[in-house]
Amino acid sequence: HSDDPLAQIMDYDPVQDQIVVIYDANLHPDPVLSIESHEGSCTLLIDGIPLADLTGQTTLDISTVQLRAA
Repeated sequence: HSDDPLAQIMDYDPVQDQIVVIYDANLHPDPVLSIESHEGSCTLLIDGIPLADLTGQTTLDISTVQLRAA
């Protein structure tokens, strides 16, 4: 929902952590993840809708993010 606050991931370590996105298959029948980089952080999006802000990460290997239908 666009009014919901964005999840904040403050201590993501790509060596130790994994991001799993649980999504509604009715809303996202063929989900596409993307990344928007910002100064000092990046945002993970599903179908162009922001999901989470990763503080301290300016990029994210999208292939490491797991998608799971709810």
